[in-house]
Amino acid sequence: MKYDIFISYSRKDIEVATKICAVLNEYKKFYDFKYFFDISEIGSSAAYLKKIATAIDSSRAVLFVASKDSCKSEFCSKELLFADKRGVRIHQYRIDNSDVPLDLDILLGTHQYREMSTTPIECEVQEVLSDVLGYDVLPLAELKSSNQVVDSCDAEKVDSDDVATASAADDTTSDKLSKGESKNDDGVIGRLLAAFRGLFAFCFKAIKTIAVVLGVVFVFICFDVICDDEADDTDMEADGKIDPNAAAKDGLSNNEEYVLFEDLKKDEQQPSAEESAQDASAVYHVIESGDTFSLLAVKYETTKAKIEELNPGVDPRKIHLGQKIRVK
Repeated sequence: MKYDIFISYSRKDIEVATKICAVLNEYKKFYDFKYFFDISEIGSSAAYLKKIATAIDSSRAVLFVASKDSCKSEFCSKELLFADKRGVRIHQYRIDNSDVPLDLDILLGTHQYREMSTTPIECEVQEVLSDVLGYDVLPLAELKSSNQVVDSCDAEKVDSDDVATASAADDTTSDKLSKGESKNDDGVIGRLLAAFRGLFAFCFKAIKTIAVVLGVVFVFICFDVICDDEADDTDMEADGKIDPNAAAKDGLSNNEEYVLFEDLKKDEQQPSAEESAQDASAVYHVIESGDTFSLLAVKYETTKAKIEELNPGVDPRKIHLGQKIRVK
């Protein structure tokens, strides 16, 4: 059987211990948990020690009723040492101002503690339950007023018989749980809601991170496409397919500019039918490296002025390779 709280105390502090159990029984009307409280005489048999060790090992926390008697108790010291070794949290509830032995003080120094002089028993139980269940447990007064629960045993007057009855009720509840007859309560629902909230927060952060990464990738892709387009335009200009000055002057788009320039090249390379009909004896020269109108005039036995007259739309200073020039 698993427990949420193991109560460690000295037999001389039975009165305070039973008051703690009474408050725990009141809380059990609103929350689902189990606690271990042994009201029998401290024994030394192997079966009894095994029962104590098993209860501590299966508990989430130990509530140690610290007093001058329990701090001197060898059995209480063994319980606390075993709990610390098994990783079980220890809550100290100091009911007097006695000094804690050095070896026990070193052990308990890493765990939480509260004093009875400043923390009532009901508040102590509330704090321990909140730590064990993993969420804030409401005060008993608020629970009773909201649910109109009829008071049962008084925490100040509970006796050993009441505690024994509560222990028997614990066994009955555990049997029901083992058979699957118990229902989900506020404690289970609270833990599930907390788990879902944590999962939702994690998913939201993950989606936000993915969105940022996709945005950065999209910007880089757009930038790369723009750079590629500019590089293609530069290559076409270098190959002589696009004249950027002409586009600026005429206000043409890239596609229109390309078509127009191709038509001009065809017009320059091929004389029209009308021109052919007018002068069948015309002579043309394709510009090569180093050609000028003056050199062409000498080569074809004519004059520079005549060549300029035959090519009115050509600037002698801006001829280029492959350009077709009429020389006669």
